[in-house]
Amino acid sequence: MTISMHQVSVAPFKAGLKSLDAILDKAKAWTETKKIDPNALPLSLESGSLQSEVVATVGAIGLSTVNASTLAQDGTTYQAGHDPDTGLSRFICLAGTLQVQPTATGAPLLTLGPGQFVDVTVAGAGPVGQLRYVYLPQIQR
Repeated sequence: MTISMHQVSVAPFKAGLKSLDAILDKAKAWTETKKIDPNALPLSLESGSLQSEVVATVGAIGLSTVNASTLAQDGTTYQAGHDPDTGLSRFICLAGTLQVQPTATGAPLLTLGPGQFVDVTVAGAGPVGQLRYVYLPQIQR
């Protein structure tokens, strides 16, 4: 008895696509109930750090910590970090523009440009600062 690659692979592949379709339907329903832009990618950072670059095809990436939430549009490269021991969140814009909204009541929306950073606590945001140095990773060839 001979068996083809088609016979072996199509049934599991179809089952996987059906499962993925169900997951995407649930995600769409969730974004509609939470009134979240389905083209934006929401992330949550509880501890540690993250570096992200938003490419033109993604649209927007939203990141939230205990102290603030951000929205990065196309072409933005930024770093974010949160230390739960000190309660401090730091947001650094390396390229593009980064919007930072502190969660403190009445805190204004901050827009960071390239080379700017801001520290945020539950009490609010500190002043926007300018990076003195930008550390770039060394590429080994």
